Amino acid sequence: MSRQADFALTLQPNEVADLDHIDQFWWWSGWQRRHWPADIIRPGLRLYGFDKRSRCFVAVLEITKGGAFTYRTGAEFIRRSHAQTGRKPDRRDPHWKNVVGDGRSERTGIALRWKLVNEIHEQWAGKFPRLGWIRLTEVLADQEGADCGNPDPKRVTSQQSRIVRETALIRYLKRLHDHLCQLCGTRLSLPDGSGYSEGHHLRPLGKPHNGPDLASNIVILCPNCHALCDFGAIRLTSKNLRRHDAHTVADVFIHYHNSRIASPNSGVT
Repeated sequence: MSRQADFALTLQPNEVADLDHIDQFWWWSGWQRRHWPADIIRPGLRLYGFDKRSRCFVAVLEITKGGAFTYRTGAEFIRRSHAQTGRKPDRRDPHWKNVVGDGRSERTGIALRWKLVNEIHEQWAGKFPRLGWIRLTEVLADQEGADCGNPDPKRVTSQQSRIVRETALIRYLKRLHDHLCQLCGTRLSLPDGSGYSEGHHLRPLGKPHNGPDLASNIVILCPNCHALCDFGAIRLTSKNLRRHDAHTVADVFIHYHNSRIASPNSGVT
């Protein structure tokens, strides 16, 4: 496909049926945790509109107003949505119950309005995530990579050196936290009933960081949060890490992660 946008969004049936008046429709949603669309929403961004019934991209849309925000209550979500777009969500919408929080924990919301750039009809054979958003750059790269396999790759013998990690320490901390992610609280359960989590060194052990293998330099994370921390996509604060009386994460290592690993533009968990 000749790509006109890097992202796509599932449209509702009434939106697909009335593209000439797409600017009268608008999109809003909210989540308990920050999802990646919150980082890209801005006026001027172009999106494909996807029709899940025909499995086609039917429109190229451009965001005219909107963005992401944080909120705690339904009333605050409505105020922030109105400030972003000039529109207020309908509390009777079936999706509203998924947006409203408990009034205590901070949540992430998105509200946007758009205009039609042009109508298209391009078939899409790939999967479309339940969230309704997709990064085409990643999906198309995966498809290209799938066509580049080698049934008879060359083998070479090599030697490598690696840091020997104290796995007993990691196992101890995982049991201590019962495999609960210290960032998002997710606990992955395996078929045998056991949990799965990963240990992450805030100051990495390898060069050039040469961090220590100490409990104060380790956080227990789910695979998603671990990957985000590895690639510097999350900045941390000590107050937002789930704590345990027997495990204290040192501020000096949190500071190291934020100053040396994390991008200045990454969100604070």
